[in-house]
Amino acid sequence: MVPWTGVCGEIAGDAFLTPLLLGLGVDELSTAPSVVPHIKYIVRRLKMSEAQALAEFALQCESPSEIYRRCQDSPRLRPQPL
Repeated sequence: MVPWTGVCGEIAGDAFLTPLLLGLGVDELSTAPSVVPHIKYIVRRLKMSEAQALAEFALQCESPSEIYRRCQDSPRLRPQPL
C-alpha cells in the first residue's frame, strides 16, 4: 500500500504553495471552501515536472523566505481573482 499524505489548514489554502506541496508528494489538500476555486485553478494549470523541480529547489534551500519567493515567481500559476 502506498502511503497517503494530506495537508490541511492555512498552508493548504495558500495557492502559491500548492505547486510545492504537490511536488513534495502531497496527495490531498483540505482548505476553506472559499479558497477551493483558486487551488483548483492552480492544480489544473500545473505541470508535475515544474512542481517536482520546485520541490527539489526547496529541499536545497536554507531559508523559508527563499522558498516562498520562488513559489511566487511563476506568473502562469498565480491565483486568479474570483
